[in-house]
Amino acid sequence: MTKNSYSGVDNYAAFFVAYKARTLTRMPIFTSDDFDDLQQELMIAYLHAWPSFDPAKGDRRSFIKAAVNNAARNLVIAAEAQKRWTGSTPASLAQTVSDQDNSITLADTIANEDGLWGGVYLFQKRSFPMSL
Repeated sequence: MTKNSYSGVDNYAAFFVAYKARTLTRMPIFTSDDFDDLQQELMIAYLHAWPSFDPAKGDRRSFIKAAVNNAARNLVIAAEAQKRWTGSTPASLAQTVSDQDNSITLADTIANEDGLWGGVYLFQKRSFPMSL
């Protein structure tokens, strides 16, 4: 087991939190620099869940694993959602792009041959060669 740097916390909980944080840093969405932050987030999740532990209903280690694994899953989901966000905001085609009196809209800047869909129209049928 690793050294427990959290005084007053179960040794197994400290070990499993560190283990899970190390595991998460091996994922492409996290870096090794995230280890301390992940460890703190997982420890907070464990400490919040611990008061609801009932020894009559289950094993202490199983509870710790479930609480930490659930928190780790939530961290992964949040990190993936943040990376999916492209930073771009939707723009209206009616938005003007010039301050002149003749005010050009974004829709006016699209070339007619390209159209809104890049030259492919919804009503066009595409024929694909069939090979046997």
